[in-house]
Amino acid sequence: MHARPTIKTAILFAGLIAVTTGAFGAGINLEWQLTGLTAWPILPSYVSSASALYFPNTPCFDYDQDSSFSYGNNGIPNILVPQAYQINRSLCNLSALQIYDGSSYALISTVDYTKFSNKYWFTSNPNSTDAHFFDIANSGTKQLVQVYTDSTTGFVGIAVINVQTNTIELTLDTVQLYGVYDLSNDGHPDLWCVKETEAQTYTLQVWGCGPAGVLKSNQSVAKLAVAKLVGNTPNPFTAATKIDYYIPADQNVALRIYSADGRLVRSLVDGPQKMGEYSQPWDGKGDNGERLATGSYYYQLRIGDFVSSKKMVLLK
Repeated sequence: MHARPTIKTAILFAGLIAVTTGAFGAGINLEWQLTGLTAWPILPSYVSSASALYFPNTPCFDYDQDSSFSYGNNGIPNILVPQAYQINRSLCNLSALQIYDGSSYALISTVDYTKFSNKYWFTSNPNSTDAHFFDIANSGTKQLVQVYTDSTTGFVGIAVINVQTNTIELTLDTVQLYGVYDLSNDGHPDLWCVKETEAQTYTLQVWGCGPAGVLKSNQSVAKLAVAKLVGNTPNPFTAATKIDYYIPADQNVALRIYSADGRLVRSLVDGPQKMGEYSQPWDGKGDNGERLATGSYYYQLRIGDFVSSKKMVLLK
Protein backbone atom coordinates (compact mmCIF):
# COMPACT_ATOMS: atom_id res chain seq x y z
CA MET A 1 0.00 0.00 0.00
CA HIS A 2 1.24 3.46 -0.84
CA ALA A 3 1.78 6.06 1.87
CA ARG A 4 -0.87 8.71 2.22
CA PRO A 5 0.70 12.19 2.12
CA THR A 6 -2.56 13.65 0.78
CA ILE A 7 -4.46 12.88 3.98
CA LYS A 8 -1.67 14.01 6.25
CA THR A 9 -1.37 17.34 4.42
CA ALA A 10 -5.10 17.95 4.59
CA ILE A 11 -5.17 17.13 8.30
CA LEU A 12 -2.47 19.68 9.13
CA PHE A 13 -4.64 22.50 7.78
CA ALA A 14 -7.65 21.59 9.94
CA GLY A 15 -8.28 24.76 11.91
CA LEU A 16 -11.99 24.58 12.75
CA ILE A 17 -13.94 21.97 14.64
CA ALA A 18 -17.33 20.66 13.54
CA VAL A 19 -19.48 17.66 14.29
CA THR A 20 -22.43 16.98 12.04
CA THR A 21 -24.93 14.18 12.00
CA GLY A 22 -26.93 12.90 9.09
CA ALA A 23 -29.79 10.42 9.45
CA PHE A 24 -28.68 9.50 12.93
CA GLY A 25 -28.32 5.80 13.52
CA ALA A 26 -29.66 3.53 16.20
CA GLY A 27 -27.71 4.45 19.27
CA ILE A 28 -24.58 6.27 18.02
CA ASN A 29 -23.99 8.78 20.79
CA LEU A 30 -21.23 11.08 21.95
CA GLU A 31 -20.30 9.12 25.08
CA TRP A 32 -17.35 11.20 26.26
CA GLN A 33 -15.43 14.36 25.36
CA LEU A 34 -12.12 15.64 26.73
CA THR A 35 -11.15 19.20 25.75
CA GLY A 36 -8.18 21.52 26.22
CA LEU A 37 -5.52 18.90 25.50
CA THR A 38 -2.11 20.28 24.52
CA ALA A 39 -0.89 17.09 22.80
CA TRP A 40 -2.41 14.22 20.85
CA PRO A 41 -3.71 11.44 23.13
CA ILE A 42 -2.77 7.84 22.38
CA LEU A 43 -5.57 5.27 22.19
CA PRO A 44 -5.68 1.67 20.95
CA SER A 45 -7.26 0.80 17.61
CA TYR A 46 -8.27 -2.39 15.86
CA VAL A 47 -6.98 -0.97 12.56
CA SER A 48 -3.32 -0.15 12.03
CA SER A 49 -1.64 2.47 9.83
CA ALA A 50 -0.55 -0.39 7.56
CA SER A 51 -4.13 -1.16 6.60
CA ALA A 52 -6.98 0.85 5.16
CA LEU A 53 -7.47 3.57 7.79
CA TYR A 54 -4.78 6.02 8.85
CA PHE A 55 -3.70 5.98 12.52
CA PRO A 56 -0.32 7.71 13.08
CA ASN A 57 1.38 7.16 16.45
CA THR A 58 -1.36 4.77 17.53
CA PRO A 59 -0.65 1.31 18.98
CA CYS A 60 -2.48 -1.47 17.15
CA PHE A 61 -3.97 -4.41 19.04
CA ASP A 62 -4.66 -7.83 17.60
CA TYR A 63 -8.09 -8.15 16.04
CA ASP A 64 -9.95 -10.60 13.86
CA GLN A 65 -9.59 -8.99 10.44
CA ASP A 66 -12.39 -11.21 9.12
CA SER A 67 -14.69 -9.29 11.43
CA SER A 68 -13.55 -5.82 10.34
CA PHE A 69 -14.03 -6.79 6.70
CA SER A 70 -17.35 -8.54 7.24
CA TYR A 71 -20.62 -6.70 6.70
CA GLY A 72 -22.66 -9.43 8.41
CA ASN A 73 -22.05 -11.03 11.76
CA ASN A 74 -21.31 -14.45 10.27
CA GLY A 75 -17.51 -14.12 10.28
CA ILE A 76 -17.35 -14.45 6.47
CA PRO A 77 -15.25 -11.64 4.98
CA ASN A 78 -16.62 -9.54 2.16
CA ILE A 79 -15.02 -8.63 -1.14
CA LEU A 80 -15.03 -4.84 -1.49
CA VAL A 81 -14.90 -3.53 -5.07
CA PRO A 82 -14.54 0.27 -5.40
CA GLN A 83 -16.01 2.07 -8.41
CA ALA A 84 -14.04 5.25 -9.14
CA TYR A 85 -14.54 8.55 -10.96
CA GLN A 86 -10.82 8.95 -11.43
CA ILE A 87 -7.71 7.01 -10.57
CA ASN A 88 -4.13 8.19 -10.33
CA ARG A 89 -1.00 6.70 -8.85
CA SER A 90 -1.90 7.18 -5.19
CA LEU A 91 -5.56 8.18 -5.00
CA CYS A 92 -8.94 7.35 -6.47
CA ASN A 93 -12.22 9.21 -6.03
CA LEU A 94 -15.02 6.74 -5.36
CA SER A 95 -18.43 6.83 -6.99
CA ALA A 96 -19.64 3.60 -5.39
CA LEU A 97 -18.52 0.60 -3.36
CA GLN A 98 -19.80 -2.86 -4.25
CA ILE A 99 -19.95 -5.40 -1.42
CA TYR A 100 -19.81 -9.10 -2.35
CA ASP A 101 -20.22 -12.11 -0.07
CA GLY A 102 -16.89 -13.91 0.33
CA SER A 103 -18.55 -17.32 0.40
CA SER A 104 -21.22 -17.22 -2.31
CA TYR A 105 -19.69 -14.29 -4.29
CA ALA A 106 -23.15 -12.77 -4.47
CA LEU A 107 -23.49 -8.98 -4.60
CA ILE A 108 -24.90 -8.00 -1.18
CA SER A 109 -25.05 -4.22 -1.38
CA THR A 110 -23.80 -1.16 -3.23
CA VAL A 111 -22.97 2.08 -1.43
CA ASP A 112 -23.76 5.04 -3.70
CA TYR A 113 -21.35 7.86 -2.79
CA THR A 114 -22.83 10.19 -5.41
CA LYS A 115 -25.87 10.82 -3.18
CA PHE A 116 -23.66 12.23 -0.40
CA SER A 117 -22.96 15.84 -1.38
CA ASN A 118 -19.79 17.86 -0.72
CA LYS A 119 -17.71 14.77 0.05
CA TYR A 120 -14.62 13.52 -1.77
CA TRP A 121 -14.63 9.80 -1.05
CA PHE A 122 -11.20 8.36 -1.61
CA THR A 123 -8.85 5.44 -1.13
CA SER A 124 -5.10 5.57 -0.59
CA ASN A 125 -4.64 3.56 -3.77
CA PRO A 126 -6.98 1.95 -6.31
CA ASN A 127 -6.44 -1.51 -4.81
CA SER A 128 -7.77 -0.66 -1.34
CA THR A 129 -11.03 0.75 -0.06
CA ASP A 130 -10.21 2.69 3.12
CA ALA A 131 -13.25 0.97 4.57
CA HIS A 132 -13.99 -1.33 7.49
CA PHE A 133 -17.16 -2.69 9.07
CA PHE A 134 -17.88 -2.21 12.77
CA ASP A 135 -21.21 -2.22 14.61
CA ILE A 136 -20.75 1.19 16.26
CA ALA A 137 -24.52 1.56 16.76
CA ASN A 138 -24.97 -1.93 18.28
CA SER A 139 -27.80 -2.49 15.80
CA GLY A 140 -26.92 -6.11 14.97
CA THR A 141 -25.52 -5.16 11.55
CA LYS A 142 -22.14 -3.54 11.04
CA GLN A 143 -21.80 -0.05 9.62
CA LEU A 144 -19.22 1.06 7.05
CA VAL A 145 -16.51 3.29 8.57
CA GLN A 146 -15.22 5.37 5.65
CA VAL A 147 -12.67 8.16 5.11
CA TYR A 148 -13.59 11.29 3.14
CA THR A 149 -12.51 14.86 2.45
CA ASP A 150 -15.06 17.68 2.54
CA SER A 151 -14.86 19.20 -0.93
CA THR A 152 -15.89 22.65 0.34
CA THR A 153 -13.53 22.93 3.32
CA GLY A 154 -10.78 20.47 2.42
CA PHE A 155 -10.91 18.92 5.90
CA VAL A 156 -10.49 15.19 6.35
CA GLY A 157 -13.38 13.39 8.04
CA ILE A 158 -14.85 10.03 8.97
CA ALA A 159 -18.32 8.81 8.05
CA VAL A 160 -20.33 5.94 9.50
CA ILE A 161 -22.61 4.66 6.72
CA ASN A 162 -25.60 2.35 6.98
CA VAL A 163 -25.20 0.22 3.87
CA GLN A 164 -28.74 -1.18 4.19
CA THR A 165 -30.40 2.23 3.87
CA ASN A 166 -27.50 3.89 2.03
CA THR A 167 -27.52 6.78 4.51
CA ILE A 168 -24.85 8.48 6.59
CA GLU A 169 -25.47 7.92 10.30
CA LEU A 170 -22.58 10.03 11.58
CA THR A 171 -19.91 12.35 10.15
CA LEU A 172 -16.90 13.69 12.02
CA ASP A 173 -15.09 16.57 10.34
CA THR A 174 -11.64 18.15 10.91
CA VAL A 175 -10.20 14.90 12.18
CA GLN A 176 -6.54 14.62 13.20
CA LEU A 177 -6.55 11.05 14.50
CA TYR A 178 -9.19 8.35 14.66
CA GLY A 179 -9.60 4.72 15.56
CA VAL A 180 -12.05 1.95 16.43
CA TYR A 181 -11.75 0.01 19.68
CA ASP A 182 -13.91 -1.35 22.50
CA LEU A 183 -12.68 1.22 25.02
CA SER A 184 -15.45 0.50 27.54
CA ASN A 185 -14.95 -3.28 27.27
CA ASP A 186 -18.68 -3.84 26.84
CA GLY A 187 -18.38 -6.02 23.74
CA HIS A 188 -19.19 -3.19 21.31
CA PRO A 189 -16.59 -1.13 19.38
CA ASP A 190 -16.31 2.63 19.94
CA LEU A 191 -15.27 5.19 17.33
CA TRP A 192 -12.79 7.73 18.75
CA CYS A 193 -11.34 10.82 17.09
CA VAL A 194 -9.00 13.71 17.92
CA LYS A 195 -9.67 17.21 16.59
CA GLU A 196 -7.78 20.50 16.69
CA THR A 197 -9.51 23.69 17.82
CA GLU A 198 -8.88 27.30 16.78
CA ALA A 199 -6.94 27.76 20.03
CA GLN A 200 -4.52 25.06 18.85
CA THR A 201 -5.58 22.64 21.53
CA TYR A 202 -7.03 19.19 20.96
CA THR A 203 -10.38 17.57 21.71
CA LEU A 204 -10.86 13.83 22.17
CA GLN A 205 -14.31 12.41 21.39
CA VAL A 206 -15.59 8.87 21.91
CA TRP A 207 -18.69 7.82 19.96
CA GLY A 208 -20.56 4.57 20.55
CA CYS A 209 -23.78 2.84 21.53
CA GLY A 210 -23.58 3.79 25.21
CA PRO A 211 -25.59 6.55 26.88
CA ALA A 212 -25.03 10.12 25.70
CA GLY A 213 -24.53 11.24 29.28
CA VAL A 214 -20.75 11.52 29.65
CA LEU A 215 -20.20 14.88 27.98
CA LYS A 216 -18.32 18.15 28.19
CA SER A 217 -15.45 16.82 30.28
CA ASN A 218 -12.37 19.01 30.18
CA GLN A 219 -8.82 18.85 31.37
CA SER A 220 -9.32 20.92 34.52
CA VAL A 221 -12.36 18.91 35.63
CA ALA A 222 -10.61 15.64 34.84
CA LYS A 223 -7.92 16.50 37.41
CA LEU A 224 -10.39 16.99 40.28
CA ALA A 225 -9.96 14.59 43.19
CA VAL A 226 -13.41 15.20 44.69
CA ALA A 227 -16.96 14.72 43.51
CA LYS A 228 -18.94 17.74 42.36
CA LEU A 229 -22.61 18.50 41.79
CA VAL A 230 -22.39 21.23 39.16
CA GLY A 231 -26.08 22.12 38.78
CA ASN A 232 -28.98 21.76 36.36
CA THR A 233 -29.79 23.61 33.13
CA PRO A 234 -32.16 25.11 32.29
CA ASN A 235 -33.50 26.25 35.65
CA PRO A 236 -36.42 26.96 35.87
CA PHE A 237 -37.52 24.47 33.17
CA THR A 238 -40.70 23.20 31.54
CA ALA A 239 -40.19 20.08 29.42
CA ALA A 240 -36.82 18.80 30.63
CA THR A 241 -33.55 19.71 32.32
CA LYS A 242 -30.08 18.19 32.67
CA ILE A 243 -28.18 17.69 35.93
CA ASP A 244 -24.39 17.92 35.60
CA TYR A 245 -22.07 16.20 38.06
CA TYR A 246 -18.54 14.82 38.27
CA ILE A 247 -17.27 11.49 39.64
CA PRO A 248 -13.55 11.38 40.61
CA ALA A 249 -13.33 7.55 40.51
CA ASP A 250 -15.43 4.50 39.63
CA GLN A 251 -18.06 4.43 42.40
CA ASN A 252 -21.70 3.71 43.24
CA VAL A 253 -23.79 6.80 42.50
CA ALA A 254 -27.26 7.82 43.65
CA LEU A 255 -28.99 10.80 42.03
CA ARG A 256 -32.50 11.39 43.37
CA ILE A 257 -35.26 14.01 43.08
CA TYR A 258 -37.23 15.12 46.14
CA SER A 259 -40.34 17.25 46.50
CA ALA A 260 -40.31 20.43 48.60
CA ASP A 261 -41.68 18.46 51.59
CA GLY A 262 -38.90 15.87 51.37
CA ARG A 263 -40.68 13.02 49.56
CA LEU A 264 -38.62 10.95 47.11
CA VAL A 265 -40.33 11.37 43.70
CA ARG A 266 -37.74 10.09 41.22
CA SER A 267 -34.56 8.00 41.32
CA LEU A 268 -32.51 8.92 38.25
CA VAL A 269 -29.29 7.02 38.98
CA ASP A 270 -28.71 4.18 41.43
CA GLY A 271 -25.68 2.03 40.75
CA PRO A 272 -22.02 1.98 39.66
CA GLN A 273 -20.65 4.58 37.24
CA LYS A 274 -17.18 5.19 35.85
CA MET A 275 -15.03 8.23 36.56
CA GLY A 276 -16.04 11.26 34.50
CA GLU A 277 -18.42 14.16 34.08
CA TYR A 278 -22.07 13.28 33.50
CA SER A 279 -25.12 15.19 32.25
CA GLN A 280 -28.22 13.32 33.43
CA PRO A 281 -31.56 14.34 31.85
CA TRP A 282 -34.83 14.58 33.79
CA ASP A 283 -38.22 14.94 32.10
CA GLY A 284 -40.11 16.30 35.12
CA LYS A 285 -41.85 12.97 35.76
CA GLY A 286 -41.97 10.81 38.87
CA ASP A 287 -41.04 7.15 39.18
CA ASN A 288 -44.63 6.27 38.23
CA GLY A 289 -44.21 8.03 34.87
CA GLU A 290 -46.67 10.81 35.63
CA ARG A 291 -45.87 14.48 35.14
CA LEU A 292 -45.18 16.22 38.46
CA ALA A 293 -46.89 19.41 39.58
CA THR A 294 -45.41 22.87 39.15
CA GLY A 295 -43.17 23.87 42.03
CA SER A 296 -39.75 23.59 43.64
CA TYR A 297 -37.85 20.31 43.77
CA TYR A 298 -34.49 19.28 45.17
CA TYR A 299 -31.99 16.93 43.57
CA GLN A 300 -29.42 15.14 45.68
CA LEU A 301 -26.15 13.50 44.57
CA ARG A 302 -24.68 10.85 46.84
CA ILE A 303 -21.27 9.29 46.05
CA GLY A 304 -19.78 7.43 49.00
CA ASP A 305 -19.49 9.95 51.85
CA PHE A 306 -20.13 12.85 49.47
CA VAL A 307 -23.66 14.29 49.58
CA SER A 308 -24.78 17.49 47.82
CA SER A 309 -28.23 18.93 47.07
CA LYS A 310 -29.51 21.78 44.90
CA LYS A 311 -32.88 23.38 44.16
CA MET A 312 -34.70 23.60 40.82
CA VAL A 313 -38.09 24.86 39.68
CA LEU A 314 -40.50 22.99 37.42
CA LEU A 315 -42.93 25.11 35.42
CA LYS A 316 -45.96 24.12 33.33
